[in-house]
Amino acid sequence: MQGLGLYIKVDAIGNIRAIFGKEIDKPSIIIGSHIDTVENGGKFDELTGVLAALETIRVLKEEQVTMSRPIELIIFAEEEGSNFGSTMLGSKVLTGKIGVDDLKSIKNGEGDSAYDLAKNFGLNVEDVGKDVLGSNEVDTMIELHIEQWAILETQRKSIGIVQAISGMKTFKVTLEGDSNHAGTTPMDLRRDPLVGAATIISYIQQMARSQALPTTVATVGKKSASARLATYKLEHSAMR
Repeated sequence: MQGLGLYIKVDAIGNIRAIFGKEIDKPSIIIGSHIDTVENGGKFDELTGVLAALETIRVLKEEQVTMSRPIELIIFAEEEGSNFGSTMLGSKVLTGKIGVDDLKSIKNGEGDSAYDLAKNFGLNVEDVGKDVLGSNEVDTMIELHIEQWAILETQRKSIGIVQAISGMKTFKVTLEGDSNHAGTTPMDLRRDPLVGAATIISYIQQMARSQALPTTVATVGKKSASARLATYKLEHSAMR
């Protein structure tokens, strides 16, 4: 980005914004994505959108294209929610949806807040809210992304245009049974929460498959169980 002579700015939560054509006094065309990913996300997940933005700007500059609007490359911070369980953290800060107090209450598994981690990293987290992206600053946003289903591949299509975004509901469920000896408690006296969880998981799958819309999906993940304590937790259950 520096090699292309872009005007680069890092905001209070770590969003990176790099503008090409800053002198053009018009709303920007934003191109970008984020660079954090999830386990098994693959080497092209999200990074594709950032590299596409960088390549677009490089070509425009090398070809000396006369632009009518500035192009802004953006890299959002902490989009996946892998650290805090709260997705789109950078986007929420950038659009003014959350502030300093919210960042202090959002914590990771070790109890560290997003506020403290951002501050320890060297960001001016107290300035959150000063760099909110105004609607008059943006004309269009484009994000190139890998396909996260297999539809394009199975239909042998090279590209698709997103027409809708999935709405997601997430539930945290804890099933509790009787905590008795795993080896001596008779079967007719057991209340094994894992058995109940298996029934619930099967029902969730059946319910999603029976929906009229083929885009309805359901996922159960982050499971933990103890044979001795007879407890079972579904830490993440999502339906889209």
